[in-house]
Amino acid sequence: MEPKLSARLSRWRDSWQALAVAEIIEKYAEDAVHESPGVKRLFPDNDAARLEGRAAIAEFVAVAAARLRSFRIEPFSVFESGDVSVIEYRRIANDDEAGAIKVCEVIVWRGDRVVASRVYHA
Repeated sequence: MEPKLSARLSRWRDSWQALAVAEIIEKYAEDAVHESPGVKRLFPDNDAARLEGRAAIAEFVAVAAARLRSFRIEPFSVFESGDVSVIEYRRIANDDEAGAIKVCEVIVWRGDRVVASRVYHA
């Protein structure tokens, strides 16, 4: 059974699953920070695997979305308290069930905008 997501977390997931670049970017604050192994994979010179600001995140999202035919987030655990969401999910890219990975993402919100996200892969 899928855990219940808050409205903002549900909108965030839906935008990513639709690979709706403009919608995804709009969910991030101008001063947002994003940290993920995916940053290093797409931008090998980024040793910190960290992006600062909506413009840098927008570039990452555009490059990532261009490489994907499909993207599914199947949550199996969610914890939300105040302005923090922790979501564990199974990520399936390009309908590759065998290559699915487990992800834990910590999202810090300011209202409905992401101000920080940290992504961990298992």
